[in-house]
Amino acid sequence: MVRAVITYTERPVTLEEKAVAEVLTTVVAAAQKSDLALLESAFADDAKIAAIFEDTMLSKKEFFHKMASIVSKSWRLAYRDVVIRILNSNEAIVYCTGTITFEHALAPRSFGRSFALKKRKEKWLITEAQ
Repeated sequence: MVRAVITYTERPVTLEEKAVAEVLTTVVAAAQKSDLALLESAFADDAKIAAIFEDTMLSKKEFFHKMASIVSKSWRLAYRDVVIRILNSNEAIVYCTGTITFEHALAPRSFGRSFALKKRKEKWLITEAQ
């Protein structure tokens, strides 16, 4: 079972910040449910995604192919110190610290993460995750 948590340094206040926060909530909910399709729905088709703990940027297709092998394993995902910045009416950035703990791991692993989002057809989607 996957447990996931989000804690904000600055709580989303504006409608746009709340809409961007919903995308992050979708990512966390998908992890919690091990729902790869739901997770994919948060990302734009042309998204570039950094593989966690690797220096490689992957396409959405490559990243989710890699994710398919770990989604079914028991792990815990958390994002903390989340800050959302709306750059303009169609672009936003989310900064946070992620922590992932795999079943039987000796210790959790933390990583810095930033998400670039763009509004496409009135829907916020992640276009880059580093």
